[in-house]
Amino acid sequence: METAKEMFEKLGYYEKDVGYTNILCYETDVSIPDVPHYKGLQFVLNHEYISIYSHVGGKYEYGKKRNYSYGAFNGFDVELLRAVEQQMKELGWI
Repeated sequence: METAKEMFEKLGYYEKDVGYTNILCYETDVSIPDVPHYKGLQFVLNHEYISIYSHVGGKYEYGKKRNYSYGAFNGFDVELLRAVEQQMKELGWI
């Protein structure tokens, strides 16, 4: 069976270091010409909470001010949902 990390990587997500030990983050670049767009998921380990985010217009760097805006709609397909479920299992949440 694949690990959650392997499942996310297969979907084009990479593990991103956000500088916090209690956050596991996966992000993907879905930019199109002249429109930077990054979307990702954060697993907040000490709260059993998942945050889904999207940055359109620039890449957000933690602790640095950058131009970016929210507003893109992000949905789940079945494969992404399976990766999320596998990650939750590996974290002992389910």
